[in-house]
Amino acid sequence: MFSGLDSIPLGQQSAVALVNSMTRAWPALDSSGLAREVLKKRATAQSDAEHYISYTAARALLLSGDAVAASEELQKLIENAARNSQNGWQARLESMRALLALAGGHLEAAVAGAETALHLMPPSRWGYRIGGLLGTLMLAHLGMGRPSRAEQYLAADVPEQMFRTSHGLVYRYCVGHLALQLGSYRTALAHFMSCGHLMTGWGLKLERIMPWRLSAAAAYILLHEHEAALGLIEAVIEQQNRSMISTLASDEGTGGWSEDQVFRAARERTFAWLIQAAAEPDLFLSVVRLQQGARLRHEGITITRYKIDDRYSQYLSRLTVTEQKVSALVAGGSANKSIARELRVTVSTVEQHLTKIYRKLGIKNRSELRARLG
Repeated sequence: MFSGLDSIPLGQQSAVALVNSMTRAWPALDSSGLAREVLKKRATAQSDAEHYISYTAARALLLSGDAVAASEELQKLIENAARNSQNGWQARLESMRALLALAGGHLEAAVAGAETALHLMPPSRWGYRIGGLLGTLMLAHLGMGRPSRAEQYLAADVPEQMFRTSHGLVYRYCVGHLALQLGSYRTALAHFMSCGHLMTGWGLKLERIMPWRLSAAAAYILLHEHEAALGLIEAVIEQQNRSMISTLASDEGTGGWSEDQVFRAARERTFAWLIQAAAEPDLFLSVVRLQQGARLRHEGITITRYKIDDRYSQYLSRLTVTEQKVSALVAGGSANKSIARELRVTVSTVEQHLTKIYRKLGIKNRSELRARLG
């Protein structure tokens, strides 16, 4: 924890914890630890100001991924609000607990908590915070195989200002998954890509709980646009550390493998897994677990190796025959001198071919070419 934080007001401490849990602006700051310290001093909030501090700190716990601490603290805060008949704050806390239950795969509990929140405070009083609550209900019903029930929540009026907040971001992401299950793949894709654009623009690091790239990749797969799906999968893998990539790559371990081999295996397995999981109603849970490093588990999963010409026939059709040969040799790990000997040309000629290849394919270097065609 940063020194000096304990000297500023609790309201500011809880705000710092929340901002850091959403943006990772201060990597050395323990957002979860700071939020827990704030909650120790505000477990029995009475005034609206004290409740707001507790609510903010609890949200920081949730978004930082500390599910156990978040659950424990929310229980205390809910009991305190109920004792004091503070229905509005109890409703907001119940909504947060419902979202926590959803993230943990406890779908019945998520529905029960969200419905309790709506009973305590009617929709008209929620304002922009209604987004997360409606999204929770959509996804919980969707995961339980009730798409028609989930779709009913789309009819709810939501304020325009909601879409300029993180609550609107959650809502948009949830609507994307509902659209995916209803067969509106383009609509789903638009929602997921919009989430990614907003997260990037706002500097939010929330992909661990809203994996928009993996969700968008699933939409691309259902649209049979595999190259676009692979591009997103590669972007996700590149963000992970070696340990997590190895988990994605193999159940048996990757000892002795090169970085390229591990990357390719992780890409192949993730792609194959998404092909089978994309249309399932609990996809939203699966992509969260995958984003957070869970091993790929799927009944009957088949890991298929795709040939370059099969996967990228349209991609490579932009190249001449010689350029295709150069691309294939680069993808196989050959250096320019080896390619020149293989094709009986000069190294300078190989370099000229590569320049044309990069320009035609819209890439920057051989590493990107190898990643694409590996």
